[in-house]
Amino acid sequence: GLLLAVDGDRVVGFALGMTARADLPSDNAVGTGVIVGFGVAESHRRQGIGSQLIQGLDDYFRAKEVSAIQVGPWVPPYLAPGVDESAYAGTVGFLESQGFAPGAKPVSMRALLTGYEPSADVPGIAAKLAGDGIIIRPAIVDDATALITFAVEHFPHWESYVRGALRSVVSVAGDATLHIALDGETVIGFAMTNGERFGPFGVNGDYRGRGVGAVLLSRALCAMRAANVHLAYFLWTSDQTARLYNRHGFEIVRRFTMMSKKLS
Repeated sequence: GLLLAVDGDRVVGFALGMTARADLPSDNAVGTGVIVGFGVAESHRRQGIGSQLIQGLDDYFRAKEVSAIQVGPWVPPYLAPGVDESAYAGTVGFLESQGFAPGAKPVSMRALLTGYEPSADVPGIAAKLAGDGIIIRPAIVDDATALITFAVEHFPHWESYVRGALRSVVSVAGDATLHIALDGETVIGFAMTNGERFGPFGVNGDYRGRGVGAVLLSRALCAMRAANVHLAYFLWTSDQTARLYNRHGFEIVRRFTMMSKKLS
């Protein structure tokens, strides 16, 4: 689904759409189309090129029997989880004119790790969890089966990332880290990093609100700092979860608007 607008021998616009071949998170399942990105050269805007490109993707998705279109998310590696209203002023309004509706507004965040120290309450939380039989530690090769089983059950959309992190653990190569939370021998959460990229990161819903996520996050950031990584960032979280990250030094740097459209 790659469409181009060409003026002579010059490309002046593009639109890239993909269809899901496997179930994706939320409402994005087989039969969902994703617009990965689109744009028109500034010199050629307001001539209807953008509208023709989006209409062309509509036609492409209909031919693929797609019933809904999302802008941005879930096609690895995705560029952004929606439209950055600050960087691309007017794009939300343009997409609304093409029949798209705005939805959630995820944020991306970053934290400087120079001098990072865990918040004062983390050691106490970790001690209390340990008293309850919950420990947080770096993953080892023997954790592979339990961790993949956990990911498949609770975070299936992150399974491929978890497998990639496990390969790094096995090879002891690169700058990826992987921490897990265990209740006895049962995996209840994980946090992974790759270079400056933090995440994915998740905790079994039955254990949330007890500080497991706070300790996982802190341990992961400490591992990044120990590896001489100076900045941690990620592209996508909710305002609610952003409060947890904020307590660990993260700040919001971008806000996106997710857009979607049903095809008749």
